[in-house]
Amino acid sequence: PYKWEKIRTLIDNISAVDTNLINKNGLWYLLTSEKKMGVSFGDELSLYVTDDPLSGTFLPVIGNPVVHDISKSRNAGEILNNIRVSQDCSKRYGYRVNFMEINELSENNYSERYIKSLKLPFGTIAMHTYNSAENIEIVDLKIINISPYFLYRNLCRIIKKLKAKILK
Repeated sequence: PYKWEKIRTLIDNISAVDTNLINKNGLWYLLTSEKKMGVSFGDELSLYVTDDPLSGTFLPVIGNPVVHDISKSRNAGEILNNIRVSQDCSKRYGYRVNFMEINELSENNYSERYIKSLKLPFGTIAMHTYNSAENIEIVDLKIINISPYFLYRNLCRIIKKLKAKILK
């Protein structure tokens, strides 16, 4: 990544996270979670389309955002064989990961169907990512660490943030 060269910004004037590109039937679809007035990154899923990601203009599809559900909107990994991996942020960021089957993806419509969720392994409080490559599965977990050192470190971090807010 230290030798990568930026080619272009795909969409200007957008604050978005966890973006996926899908190439289907000669069109490129961009699925992303935007931060808009009154909406957090996990609340909605937006869809944009172009015929060329390197020189074309990504246009929002009619009906954007296409998903309005904090438990299913935010992407949590790449599209795997027509399955969109999403985060359930209903209780907290990365509460769990869902698998959503994409039923329709076109310039005029997007629909998906919930398949299942992954439960968090014991000792974890969040799952943000699920990906796979060949025979490898990659999962990003937030682990609860109750050792005295980490409890003290986190308490110091919280106190520092509170002091900064008070001094503002």
